[in-house]
Amino acid sequence: MIRKEFVGRILKVKKSKNKALEGIEGLIIDETKHLFVIEVDDSVKKVQKDCNIFQISFDKEAVELDGSLISVSPEDRIKLKVKL
Repeated sequence: MIRKEFVGRILKVKKSKNKALEGIEGLIIDETKHLFVIEVDDSVKKVQKDCNIFQISFDKEAVELDGSLISVSPEDRIKLKVKL
């Protein structure tokens, strides 16, 4: 799952150092090396990857990912060798 495209998926912040972000859920509309840009209701929020644990929906299943493991540019993520 770590090598799949995240843009267009539903993301939920499960755990965060910033407690105000926990529970936020929205559509991933962009991704950079350090951020997810998500559309929440009628607003856009930027969420750091490295200090959060996310739940990302892939078709019929949801996967929980530690953002620090995916804090690389999307095109470099396919090269990662990570044991989940």
